[in-house]
Amino acid sequence: PNVGEEALRNLSCAAEEAQVPIIANSFRGRDAQLQDVSCTAGETDGDYTIIECSGLILASYQGEVNEFEVGSYRAVQEDGEWKVCGEAG
Repeated sequence: PNVGEEALRNLSCAAEEAQVPIIANSFRGRDAQLQDVSCTAGETDGDYTIIECSGLILASYQGEVNEFEVGSYRAVQEDGEWKVCGEAG
């Protein structure tokens, strides 16, 4: 895998591991960057803690920069480390 895919794999929970190549491929060759990202732990949802983030993902596509809001994610502790486990509803 490329560096981005390996980094995503290290940050993802076991249940989301199958999605890592798909997510990495969606940003491959897009010169993706984070802008003004800030995250805080929010409420819990069962076994998950909701991580609420603000800021943007900037990704170039065919010479045009597209902006995506970062959003909120579910996180869970696995083997003593926090791992992202998909987007929060």
